[in-house]
Amino acid sequence: MQRASGPRGLGTSGRSAGGLACRSADGPSATKHSFTLPRGAWLHSTLGSPEAHEAPGAEYHAGVNTRRLGTVLFDWDGTILDSAEATYRTYRTLFSEYGYAFDRRRFEETYSPDWYRTYVALGIDESLWKKINDRWMEIYSQESCDLVPGAVEAVARLREAGSRLGVVTSGSRDRVKRQIEDLGLGRTFSVVICSEDVEKRKPDPEGLEIALARMGAAAGGSCYVGDSPEDVRMARAAGVFSVAVPGGFPNRAELIEASADLFAESLEEAVAQMMNGQ
Repeated sequence: MQRASGPRGLGTSGRSAGGLACRSADGPSATKHSFTLPRGAWLHSTLGSPEAHEAPGAEYHAGVNTRRLGTVLFDWDGTILDSAEATYRTYRTLFSEYGYAFDRRRFEETYSPDWYRTYVALGIDESLWKKINDRWMEIYSQESCDLVPGAVEAVARLREAGSRLGVVTSGSRDRVKRQIEDLGLGRTFSVVICSEDVEKRKPDPEGLEIALARMGAAAGGSCYVGDSPEDVRMARAAGVFSVAVPGGFPNRAELIEASADLFAESLEEAVAQMMNGQ
């Protein structure tokens, strides 16, 4: 989840009462099969290795060969960068300056990675959006964010496995690239696609398609990891394998409903499942 030139949650394991739904990426050569594991067992890896573990019954869809997932692209805010609290504090300060009451309840009610939807939900006149965006950046620049727990280890494991890595974010180039450098990831990502690189916001697949083209990677051999339903929908539209990892933003229920190909509670868990699927 992210922010472009202005602003930019989640909790259960993704096992609803009916179990965890996992789907293979669509494609002309994908062969899909499905079966339902008995209650009391679920998949150790939804990426191709149906090993049984304790959990509610789950539906498994085969057809994804993880050996082909050589390109792994990430969302930035909320997925790699632990920015939810900084975003909330920035919103609270910003909106109070304009006379709008904003607390955690309102954050949960109005949150969207497309911050203009937040403005609309709060009833902010469109004529103020540019000014509010600029002020958002001023306030947010005073915040300090760390990487999400396990991000360094997860990224390192993928690199050791030979995966090529990139970022596709709605965040502004100056902010995101500065944060990447400051947090010691400057040599980690082959490409970083930001808001200035695209004309259409998520869930439009433009950003992912640009990243794949620059990396010379095929959609069928790639995956995208994000923390919002927009990330999942973008991945699906681009034809890449979608991985949902809940972060600190208040959109967990919507993320689960988006039905990503793989749902994991943390980056480390997601990468472990991807590796075990090989």
